[in-house]
Amino acid sequence: MTNEIQNEPENTYPSYMDIIKIDGSWAQIFSLGGEGELVKFLGDRRCESLDLRDYKLTRHIDHSVSPLMELEGNLFSEIELSNIRWGPEEKNYPYLKLITNVFGEYVSRTE
Repeated sequence: MTNEIQNEPENTYPSYMDIIKIDGSWAQIFSLGGEGELVKFLGDRRCESLDLRDYKLTRHIDHSVSPLMELEGNLFSEIELSNIRWGPEEKNYPYLKLITNVFGEYVSRTE
C-alpha cells in the first residue's frame, strides 16, 4: 500500500457500506440508487437520504479504516468508530469494522 492518498478519479462511486465524509462529517452508506443514497452519520447516528450528485468528490481515499488511521492518525472519534457497521459477523469478529472501506470526502456543490 502506498502512503499517498489519491485525488478524484473519473467515474467513481462509493459502494454499499462504504464510509464517506460529507461536508466534514463521517457517514456510512446503507442504500444506493433510487431517489438518493441513504447514509447514517457516524457521530450522531442520524440517517438522511441524499443525492451524491449534489456533492463534489474532493478526495478519493479508497483505503480500509485501519490502514488509513495508520497513515493519518485518529480520523475517527471513538463514537464514530463504534458506529461503523459491517454486518452480523461483527459481534464475533469486531475487527471487521476496521476493514470497512473509506471511499472519500465530499463537499456540497455551490451554485
